[in-house]
Amino acid sequence: MPAAFDINFNEERDVYSLRVTIRNDGSVAIPKFKLNFYQGDPVNNLDENGKLHSGWHEAGPIESGKNWNERTADFRLQDGEYEFNAVLNYDGGVNEVDKNNNRASIKVVIRDGQIVEKKVGLIPANISID
Repeated sequence: MPAAFDINFNEERDVYSLRVTIRNDGSVAIPKFKLNFYQGDPVNNLDENGKLHSGWHEAGPIESGKNWNERTADFRLQDGEYEFNAVLNYDGGVNEVDKNNNRASIKVVIRDGQIVEKKVGLIPANISID
């Protein structure tokens, strides 16, 4: 389950990056798994730059009680409204007891090059992304 999901702005370079923190609250290690960051609805399969995905991120293994942080490369955004999603284990490569906690979403409004509004939340994974 994503413990945190955020968008960061580097003023010196005028670039953004997304970062998800994954916490293992279980009693056993989580094996390696794939995750992706999406711009907009994951169904469209667009990366954080709004281009068709050509790969994935890999996380883990994550020991019990530990966190894993994964981030995107830096990217640029124009003023506007954006939605980004982080989807853990998007390919179902790891068997899970609860498959309904693998998504996080962030919506931002950028005005004059600054984030002026931000909403973060979890989205149930049982919403189809096929």
